[in-house]
Amino acid sequence: MTTIIAVETADKITLGWDSRVTAGRQRSTIDASKMFTNGDVTILFSGTVRDLHILKYANLPTLDTWDVDRWMTNQFTPTIRAVLTGQEAATLLDGERFMGNGLLVVVGGRVYEVEHHFGWYRRADGIYTGGSGYQYAIGALSAGATVRQALEVAATHDNATGDELHVLEIDRQTS
Repeated sequence: MTTIIAVETADKITLGWDSRVTAGRQRSTIDASKMFTNGDVTILFSGTVRDLHILKYANLPTLDTWDVDRWMTNQFTPTIRAVLTGQEAATLLDGERFMGNGLLVVVGGRVYEVEHHFGWYRRADGIYTGGSGYQYAIGALSAGATVRQALEVAATHDNATGDELHVLEIDRQTS
């Protein structure tokens, strides 16, 4: 899988991700970023490359309100659910298609974690992680590590995390 990280503070959002792709015993470096922008949202993605591409090129709704929570609930998550279901997303659960991936969404200067059932939440501490190395990353961040250091810890302990590590800082006023 991978490790994805978003840390939201009062003035900025710091994103981190690796570039390793795993499939069974095979490992390679992805030629497309696990972080991308589609319309008004920046997305960090862990999971199947097929689902990443579906979301990267989907027609996502425009943020047309100051109430970003309402927009996430009524427009964004129903749209990505429909898009992934309509495109036969890679993962199945009980015969129903669902997003079996990690998804961190930056929109309106806020970070949202979208769960496999398409619900979302925001953390009081502003620390978000996803992918197979998420436990290592959140532990490192909770102990005071930087986003880069947390990615390095995850890459050391999770063999599905690694290769090139990326960190990007975004001003909360412009995201």
